[in-house]
Amino acid sequence: MTNPETDNNDTKQMVIEDSMFNDFDAINAGWLVGAMTNMGIVRSNNEDSIYSFFTKLEDTDTVPSFGIFIVADGAGGQLNGEVASALTMRTVAKQLINKIYVPLLNNEDINELDRPTISDVITEAIQESDRLVREQVPDGGCTCTVAVITGNIVNIGHVGDSRLYMIHGSHIEQITRDHSIVARLMEIGDIDASEAKSHPQRSVLYRGVGMGREENIDVDIMRKRLKTGDQLLICSDGLWEMVDDADIQDIINQSKIPQDACRALITKANLNGGHDNISVVIVTGPEH
Repeated sequence: MTNPETDNNDTKQMVIEDSMFNDFDAINAGWLVGAMTNMGIVRSNNEDSIYSFFTKLEDTDTVPSFGIFIVADGAGGQLNGEVASALTMRTVAKQLINKIYVPLLNNEDINELDRPTISDVITEAIQESDRLVREQVPDGGCTCTVAVITGNIVNIGHVGDSRLYMIHGSHIEQITRDHSIVARLMEIGDIDASEAKSHPQRSVLYRGVGMGREENIDVDIMRKRLKTGDQLLICSDGLWEMVDDADIQDIINQSKIPQDACRALITKANLNGGHDNISVVIVTGPEH
């Protein structure tokens, strides 16, 4: 089910240096977080799972602000999708907490050369969730999009067609790539955006957690540097299929706090049809 293409993912070690925090005070950054999930108005159950964890450590050994944010969108008959997404969310969150956050609490240097990189930990966590879903939920699967923020660096892991966007003022950028049949057809030029909206395979994934036979699922890994005023949006396709990017950007920019933006985006998606479950996580940088 997974395409044989090789993604150009950068998984090299990144050492956090003082110069990386010039854009804002990453140690004392005032991040604001909103998270919300909704069944929509067509589905009878919610197969999405979301996770939001944010903390600041302030003592004599202060380290950058830290956060983990996950959206998993279930797929499968009956309850299989929601079981798969919940299992994936919990597995990934637990591994990231144990392998990244706990060492920070213990005042360990997570950038020591003999440690796995954050990208490695994210990859291994999603691969472990894939193994567990294939074993425990054989008729289920899900997407998984995760962001790990340390200071002003965000490490992103992604499988499926949930999305992560970066928003800065009037600019919105889709960072992740959809692992769907329709997205692939668009990439190779077989169909255009207008044809994609009505394509019979628009919701069919070629890569998803628990959906393949590979021992280690391919995980897209990205790393971005955040600047003052940047905002992150992680969402399931229940949002982006119902609300276009321009409206998403306007709603987020017009909202005073991220939780209000989450509520407004879900309302808009439902007004536009609410054909699927809708999950939204928004992280707003300092001095927005």
